[in-house]
Amino acid sequence: NEAFKNWSADKVEQYSGSPAEKTYQLHKDFVTVVSTFFGAGLGAATKGKKAADAVEVFADGVKKASKGITRILKYKPSWKPYRLIAAQEGKTTTLIGNYVRDMDNIIKELNLSKSTNFGAKNGQFNVLDVPKDLAEKFKSVFFEKYNKPWLEAAVKRGDDIVVMSDKFDVDLLKNSKGVLTGFGKEIEFMDALVKKGEYKYLANRGRYVKN
Repeated sequence: NEAFKNWSADKVEQYSGSPAEKTYQLHKDFVTVVSTFFGAGLGAATKGKKAADAVEVFADGVKKASKGITRILKYKPSWKPYRLIAAQEGKTTTLIGNYVRDMDNIIKELNLSKSTNFGAKNGQFNVLDVPKDLAEKFKSVFFEKYNKPWLEAAVKRGDDIVVMSDKFDVDLLKNSKGVLTGFGKEIEFMDALVKKGEYKYLANRGRYVKN
């Protein structure tokens, strides 16, 4: 069941920093309660197994999916803050959002050098952080010159695109004159790929993933 898989993936991201066995013990009661709450839906996802069996399914998923986690972002996103954002070995995880609301804090945590290198970052997070002099010089065409090529490189690789700020907040998507902000253009770009069938948007996880 796709909904159960996505829900489990959220939990894997939240708890993958701990050994799977410890995770299982710490959250056994929690998952049992949630399995009861999901009722028939969870029952269908686990083919009619009892709540205790559903816990075993979850624990097994944690063991498998937590392998290859290379880093977990300490910063909690302003949107859907229950998420813990994880980078995985063999993948580049791209983060988009409003600069003031989220991305500035993320850039400070990651402590990356400013760059126009839009290549893969194996097992790491990918954020757009162009040198200040270039950002100022090309301010009027920043999206076309830097932001769009950066996103194009990310989707060509098939990165997960994680949305850190509220993609439905009009105040973040447009400025006071009603013109799309950089974040607004990022969302417009990704939504266009969803319409083309190249990516899909997972609402409960706040991310775009390759189809």
